[in-house]
Amino acid sequence: MTRLLAIASAFVVPENRSVFKSLADDYGFDVTLVSPASWLQSRYGATEVFRVKPEEKEGYRVIPLRLTTGTCGRYRDLVPEIRRSRPRIVVCAQEFNSFATIHSLFLARIIARWPLTMSCSLQNIPYSLNRLRHRVRKCASFAASDVILASCTDAANVLKSRGYRGRIEVTYPLGAAAADGGHPPKTTTRHSPFTVGFVGRIAAEKGVFDLVDAWARMEGTARLLFVGGGPDRARLESRIAELGLTSRVDFAGLVPRSEMAAYYGGMDALAIPSLSTPSWKEQFGVVLAEAMLMGVPVVGSNSGAIPEVIGDAGLIFPEGDVSALVTCLNVLRMNLVKRRDFSMRGLARAQALYTPKAMAAQLVEIFSNMGAT
Repeated sequence: MTRLLAIASAFVVPENRSVFKSLADDYGFDVTLVSPASWLQSRYGATEVFRVKPEEKEGYRVIPLRLTTGTCGRYRDLVPEIRRSRPRIVVCAQEFNSFATIHSLFLARIIARWPLTMSCSLQNIPYSLNRLRHRVRKCASFAASDVILASCTDAANVLKSRGYRGRIEVTYPLGAAAADGGHPPKTTTRHSPFTVGFVGRIAAEKGVFDLVDAWARMEGTARLLFVGGGPDRARLESRIAELGLTSRVDFAGLVPRSEMAAYYGGMDALAIPSLSTPSWKEQFGVVLAEAMLMGVPVVGSNSGAIPEVIGDAGLIFPEGDVSALVTCLNVLRMNLVKRRDFSMRGLARAQALYTPKAMAAQLVEIFSNMGAT
């Protein structure tokens, strides 16, 4: 039984543990997950507190530890857990150049006698490393990582441009679709209100204003559903009122991921019309994977990783091109055959690539190629 230790602040959310739980349940690994014992998250004026309880069963454990904050934040009492788990593989499922990642991987190398070490990167824009501490962390993190898991091709290219010469794999272990997937394609008829959903942060860079402007050109009783919250919601609602669309647009607010299946089930399509900025572009797009797993056809701009996630299983348009977005939405609205075809293609792609078990299989192949299993 291969022993694996995974460390991530994102493990405070149970859905983010799903790939590693699959390694234990489906592939026979002995898995120990280290998570912060508590986590404070502030979003859009509201503060949410996560508290993690210990969990243990045969071959799978969740260990909450204190994570200190600040520039040199690190996990307290990690040494005993490394000794106890005796890992052959260590995965820090968080940014490769964070102090917590560097500290954890070097500790594991010293205590566990040189296990296979992995970190992750979502950084798909090459920001400046003009501070000495940034350059030092980059060098230390590269030295500590046998493999870096990049969320998309752009992130892999940024790593290469910064001089990383180790192994890079394009996969993201926190990107599994959490919705209750595997549903058959929807059987919507022309007599049903055509409903397009948006899931995510309601902010200008997410293309929400382009989506509303496109919606203003749609005729009939078609409806638009926003699921999420964000800094630009009030401004977006004002824009919707100006366009006379208030009766055709709904806001569901923030919804727990565990409850998202019901919302995806009410959509005829999901639209993610993101706009790249000098400091940000889409790094993965979990909501796309979740929608496809629910059999919902997807439409996305060509920002960042969106085309990689969708592949040939949905419609892609040039970011910022409202007319092209209208065309894509009308294709799905008016052509039930195409809608069903994209629904089936998306479902097949998500089942093959984005379920916890499928993403765990990708990790198993990487471990095997590196001689760790």
